[in-house]
Amino acid sequence: MEITTPITERWKLADRDVLLDVGKWFFDQAKLLEEVEQIALVGSICTAKKKPKDIDFLVNIRSGADIKALATLARKLQGRIQKGNLGADVFIVEDGKYIGRACHYKDQHPRAVCGHRYLFCSSGRDYLCNTANNFQLKKDVIEKPALILWPSVIINVELPADVVAIFDIK
Repeated sequence: MEITTPITERWKLADRDVLLDVGKWFFDQAKLLEEVEQIALVGSICTAKKKPKDIDFLVNIRSGADIKALATLARKLQGRIQKGNLGADVFIVEDGKYIGRACHYKDQHPRAVCGHRYLFCSSGRDYLCNTANNFQLKKDVIEKPALILWPSVIINVELPADVVAIFDIK
């Protein structure tokens, strides 16, 4: 079931609708990447919150995988939202441990804006933003995310109807 709204019409949608519409696009693309082992949806979008500020994905990757393609897709996710102060994050887990989020920038180099938020480029991994000085994901979010979308669907919370519909969860 294709629900994705054209970019030119997206401004008419409510915030949740925009986030879910673009999130579905990201999910459809990310599951095709060979480095991706699992994709989950976490955060306020998995609740009935009427105006979530962002959509958050938790992506498990193969050990040692190059994340350039995933980071590129994450930037496109953010770019496709293009509505007010809405955002998106792609949190990355490797070997069961949270290692950071996909970098929001195309060119890899330290930026003042990142330093002011206590975020740092990971010196050992291209396109990985080290968030350790800012925040860490809770262990239960990593081990039991709200909604695992791929490779199989596992629902760990009561989901809003719009999430169920857009991701065609049966």
